[in-house]
Amino acid sequence: MQLILAKQKVDQYGCEIIRELNALGVRARVESEMQDLLSERCVEMVMRVFRLAASERDPRSWQEILQLLAVILQINPARIFQIRLG
Repeated sequence: MQLILAKQKVDQYGCEIIRELNALGVRARVESEMQDLLSERCVEMVMRVFRLAASERDPRSWQEILQLLAVILQINPARIFQIRLG
């Protein structure tokens, strides 16, 4: 797989480059919208939950999920282990 990465002026040149690549039979796309979406805080949290569910250990994800839960429950993060959920 080969990539062309463009940091600036993608809106200005991207469509033309994609059109030319498609004419050559090369699949191409602009992924800036996906990158913007992936940088959103809520999407980051969902991804951490998925990572935590799919792996045996991910301390960083676990800690950030607990901090988010504390914010949602409006409690001190230190109290998160004292609460029984369910």
